[in-house]
Amino acid sequence: DLVEVTTSADEDDPGATPAAPGGTGLSLREALTFVNHPGAARTVRIGVAEPISHASPLPALVVPGTRLVGAPGATLGFPQVNQPCVKLDAADLLLLGVSITGCTNAAVLMTPRSGGSQVAESFIEPAPTAKGIVGEATGIIGPRNVIASAGKAVEVTGAWYLVEENRIHANDRGILADGGTVVVRRNLVHDNGLHGLQATARASSCTVVHNVFDGNGGDGVLSGALAGGLVARNNLFTRNGGFGIQNGSAAAALDHNGFFANALGALWPAGAGPSDLVTDPLYGGGLRLSPMSPAIDRGIDTGLDVNGPAAGDYDGAAPDLGASEAPYPAP
Repeated sequence: DLVEVTTSADEDDPGATPAAPGGTGLSLREALTFVNHPGAARTVRIGVAEPISHASPLPALVVPGTRLVGAPGATLGFPQVNQPCVKLDAADLLLLGVSITGCTNAAVLMTPRSGGSQVAESFIEPAPTAKGIVGEATGIIGPRNVIASAGKAVEVTGAWYLVEENRIHANDRGILADGGTVVVRRNLVHDNGLHGLQATARASSCTVVHNVFDGNGGDGVLSGALAGGLVARNNLFTRNGGFGIQNGSAAAALDHNGFFANALGALWPAGAGPSDLVTDPLYGGGLRLSPMSPAIDRGIDTGLDVNGPAAGDYDGAAPDLGASEAPYPAP
């Protein structure tokens, strides 16, 4: 059941429906109000290709299974809106291909009622003091989100989250794992002001595989004392302003990673191990590995398919370090 947004005006006519929208058409605000009536899940598709400016947050999505699908050119602007701008407030929701700018609180809030929801293929650029995506339940952040210019790009406090195949760059902080179990894989986390990933002691465990952490102002990964431990494998930590990994967990499996030119060293407190690569990985464009990279075939099989459309989980004798196999495109 498809509901299409037909105007870029932020109208809020009482009782607006797709058949009788009033005003200049069915606005996004009106469409979300309409689909929130009890009933089967529906898809809201933005059918205009121009920016939509909002002076207040959108209605929360409250019917499980609802999908909100964006459109090229239809940037959702929330200038100076100091509340969560898009709120996922029911189970199994999907936010897909949406561009959100200007929020001063949080661009996307996945509330404690949003278990199983997902944000994918979206462009998130809130105000510099704001949060990009906040996860308070369980769910998936990715693939192919671009999150930039936030105070914190991703903050997760819920029981379980997968943060996968995103580009997280030019934020003050990258990913904050502040609760539950967090799996971080196949992301490009680069040029953030502080740490690429910080896992506090409130998180139970954190698994970090096949990512690139490059050029962040602090550590690539900073971990507190996690009861369930820290796992980091097949990542590249390059040119960060602190350590590649600063680990505070007694239970840790840190091996088959690449380290280069991190200002305070590769790994604290133990130092790099025999399975680690400690040399320039020779990036090509976009933090991908060049054909002559020593990081090719230097990983360990984690059971994750990093081989794109090709057969098998990886190409060659072993997986490559970083977010994807050479020569397949990085996320």
